[in-house]
Amino acid sequence: MGVPKEDTADNVIQHDFSVLSADGKLAPRDQKAADKEFEAFKKAVLTTLPIALLRSDARYQTPMIHSIVESIVENFDIDAVNPPLISRRKDGTFWVIDGQHTIASFIRLGRTEIDCKVRDGLTLPKEADLFLIRNSPSSRRKLSQKQSFNARVEKGDKVAVAMNEIFKAGKWAVHGSSRSPMRITSIPLAEDCYNLDKGRSFTLALVDIDNAWPNRTSPVNLLMITAVAYLHYNGAKIGVKPDQKRLRLALGFNLKAHKRNGQYPALTPADYVDLVRGTLKVHAVPNARYMPRHLGDEILDRYNHGLAREHKLGDRYLDGLPSSLDTD
Repeated sequence: MGVPKEDTADNVIQHDFSVLSADGKLAPRDQKAADKEFEAFKKAVLTTLPIALLRSDARYQTPMIHSIVESIVENFDIDAVNPPLISRRKDGTFWVIDGQHTIASFIRLGRTEIDCKVRDGLTLPKEADLFLIRNSPSSRRKLSQKQSFNARVEKGDKVAVAMNEIFKAGKWAVHGSSRSPMRITSIPLAEDCYNLDKGRSFTLALVDIDNAWPNRTSPVNLLMITAVAYLHYNGAKIGVKPDQKRLRLALGFNLKAHKRNGQYPALTPADYVDLVRGTLKVHAVPNARYMPRHLGDEILDRYNHGLAREHKLGDRYLDGLPSSLDTD
């Protein structure tokens, strides 16, 4: 390791902080904690480190974006380089919190050392927390849903950790490039479902979806899962919960149709979208914002078919879902 150099990059940290502070998205307590952490980075002297010693933790870091590296290389100016922020862990290893694209560009340019801001004593959750703040929408880059969710899990966010446990228990995969039938296609929608009742209705909906379409080859849109979650949520509020066996039949089979060879015709999630189109007499898929309500209507229609009036589920089971295609 080289001799620490005089700190000449205070403006880098101050700039990021001013943006985050003006954005107003962080809670006051979180902002105060973030200010304290980045103030410590601001006071850290620049330290020259061999690039070969630097590591990137895939549990919260973004994948390398080669176009960013190319842009840095093509427009390289040593005086404009932002020093990477580095965590020196207890075992003496160096981990990149921010600046991996800058480091990659130095490698492309044949350099073997880089000036960094180094902090000692950071835990893995704190590293993930700082990474998440540095890469918020108000900062230089916006994280993907998967990257942001993973960073929240690593920093110990209670909701993200609880959701991640639900995903792992059901063997669901977090949003990514995979076309896995167990893929969660929207973290924001999934979180909305979780927040209904701390995951109870969301968990039931995931189990119902998995049982209704066990042989599916593509993921189920979160709009469908949202509709099912609300059936459970409202049923608990009303005091009469949906019968899960019949609900799963209503999802996977057309109970309104005549049996063929002793079985009802199968329904897929895509079939429900087609049913909504036909009911609303539209050719295009309705605005996704309102799909859960209309999907819920279709599910209830099949759930209630053939039941005595006293056993049918009413519209109250869809409370909370938008009901108009042209409501702002």
